[in-house]
Amino acid sequence: MLTRARRALLALIAAATVMLPLTPAPAYALPANPNVSDEVIEANWATLSAEQQETAKQVVAEAKAEGYSAEAAAAIAGNFWRESHFNVDAMNSVSGACGMYQALGDRQTLLFTYNGVSNCAGLKAKETTQAALADGRSEWLGWPTTSIIYGGMASYALNEADTWGITGGTVPSADDSFGSLEGFKGTDNWYLATWIWMTNWEAPGAAEAGFMQRASYAATVLKKVGNTDPAAKSDTASAQSGSTTSGGVLDEWSLPGMPKKPEIAKGQSLTFADGSQLTAKQRANASDLKTQLEEERDREAAESTRTWVTAVGIVLFLYALIILLSLLIDLAFPLFSALEGVTFGRVKYSPLPADERPKGTYGVAGVLTVCFAFAALGALIFTGVIQAWLAHLVIALLS
Repeated sequence: MLTRARRALLALIAAATVMLPLTPAPAYALPANPNVSDEVIEANWATLSAEQQETAKQVVAEAKAEGYSAEAAAAIAGNFWRESHFNVDAMNSVSGACGMYQALGDRQTLLFTYNGVSNCAGLKAKETTQAALADGRSEWLGWPTTSIIYGGMASYALNEADTWGITGGTVPSADDSFGSLEGFKGTDNWYLATWIWMTNWEAPGAAEAGFMQRASYAATVLKKVGNTDPAAKSDTASAQSGSTTSGGVLDEWSLPGMPKKPEIAKGQSLTFADGSQLTAKQRANASDLKTQLEEERDREAAESTRTWVTAVGIVLFLYALIILLSLLIDLAFPLFSALEGVTFGRVKYSPLPADERPKGTYGVAGVLTVCFAFAALGALIFTGVIQAWLAHLVIALLS
């Protein structure tokens, strides 16, 4: 009996060594920053006027003041460059989009609020950058590119790499991400940061996105003005010269980081964006983004459920091993009932023949049957077989 039990234990241990490696943690390296030659950087920079170069510097300074690394700030600026060539009041006469990142809808309303204006005239680089960083989509900068738009973006990603002087660039994978907004803000990977800002924040059409141009521009900004000091000191200085309350304390609009106080005329009615100003393409993009959020929530829920179910399967399998080990202890030390303890009195071993065995006790074969039942159930849950059966059953019942 002891030999047979030992053989069963060895079989279960061998099965465990095969099954446990089935859940490795995925691992991959983020794409490395590619090379952009000094000649290309100088050529890019020369296309900007002195005023536009100063605007690029202001964008980087403001982003760094908000806690973004030089590389992340350059990635943001590279995207702005592609969208507007650093013309702060650039306007699309067809769509009505305006500003350095061509804002529309609620995003445009936020842009106007930060700049203290009611239309596309009078926009400023610092306030525009603040509005961009305050936009709700900034929270998406820690996510990977949504599957809805990844395929299209990836298919055009390396277009014109030679034209824009990018060598050694690769297409970011659908899994590449910074994990959180803080991860994006602190990154030294300007290449992936440019990609994530483009796909998750700008969300342009895939064919006209021009990722290689954005990446080349980001590398240029990083090289030319990446070491610009943050704007925090100038913010503080301007706040200290701002308006105060009667007690000499700065009012809320003069605090560092606050946008300019909106100038609203007395009796002026406010119109809030409701989406009616969007074009069909923009509404489709908004719908895609909503679907993205829903899919992301569903995916996280599914991953959480899968983790818990896998844990249950592992626990059941390990419990089977514990039962078998307890049986071996009881066989070696008859006066000590380890099996009864680990099964909370449900399973008791008896060495007597089946016809003489007290009611409610089991021989070696009976205990091994219980043991293998737990092991089999754990294995079926762990490998997803039971979940697949249940899914087929539900589909069959509903069809």
